[in-house]
Amino acid sequence: MKKLTVNDIPEGYKFAAVDSDGIAYAYDSAPVCDFEDIVWDIINKDTLMIMIGSGFDASDWKNSLIEKQTLKRLTMSDIPKGYSYAAIDSDGVAYAYKKKPIFGGGFCWFRNTEDVDPPKEIGGGFDTTNWKNSLIGGDPHVIEILNNKKKRKMEGPTLESCKFEFTQDANCLSDCGNIEKIKITHQSDLGLDRTKGGFFVLKTKGWSINSEDDIRLLLDRIRMAMKKE
Repeated sequence: MKKLTVNDIPEGYKFAAVDSDGIAYAYDSAPVCDFEDIVWDIINKDTLMIMIGSGFDASDWKNSLIEKQTLKRLTMSDIPKGYSYAAIDSDGVAYAYKKKPIFGGGFCWFRNTEDVDPPKEIGGGFDTTNWKNSLIGGDPHVIEILNNKKKRKMEGPTLESCKFEFTQDANCLSDCGNIEKIKITHQSDLGLDRTKGGFFVLKTKGWSINSEDDIRLLLDRIRMAMKKE
């Protein structure tokens, strides 16, 4: 008789079990064993279930419940510092490479002949559904940013941007009343803490300057305020 395995669980379902008559069902949430009805029952009315088939081994049906583990997907943030590529082998183990690896047509990826360093094991348990096309990476700068982002996430809050507002007396020709205002935002596409610097966005209805040194003074004030101890 057939033995129920996780490979019998269809897409969209996580659990499966065999009833006492050898018929197996899949569920999207865990069922419970009903010893009186000699079947597995759902405890949540919203649980989805579907029949897998019959003829399964029911000799120990009360202990037949199995669960399909959620497999990890390889992402750029999995690539460790100093490496530029990563790929999954057929056994679900992922490795990182400094040079673009080569798919050998067998059961794994091979180190590029130009790569003098051996691959670094990232870990196992990755989804192997499309392992032959699992290669990711290629931009060390992006990978470094992602690694820094992951590190800062563990360390605490991340500074995304800052906004500053300055005022000064209006000149005699100004139409802004007695006070001129300017707002300057210091920001970066990836967040200030994720990059070495940012850019400035200026917004004003009127701000009088005598020379470019006046603008430089504002930006220097912002840099001083942003300077870490």
